[in-house]
Amino acid sequence: MNNSMLVKKTTLGELAKALSKAAEMLLEIEKQISEAPVEEIKPSKEKKEFKEPELQEVTIEQVRTLLAEKSQAGLTSKVKELLGRFGAEKLSAVKPEDYGSLYRAAQELK
Repeated sequence: MNNSMLVKKTTLGELAKALSKAAEMLLEIEKQISEAPVEEIKPSKEKKEFKEPELQEVTIEQVRTLLAEKSQAGLTSKVKELLGRFGAEKLSAVKPEDYGSLYRAAQELK
């Protein structure tokens, strides 16, 4: 037997020992997990109502800027139509609580 075969045999033997040791460790971990107490998770009795996250408050200045951009882009008639959907002929007549909805609707204008 030459030296290279002896080295390979030794290396394979060491590898086999290491794999055997790893297998023993895995079996021990499996045993510990299977012996661990199992805790039952019970669903909560109280109902939690899902709420949409609050949207950032939109200011009249933000709406005005966006509507001006849309108007300058040639969408003046669509801007006026959009204001009408909110019951207004001009931005100052839009209710402050509608600014967010108006802003999002204006973003969609094309």
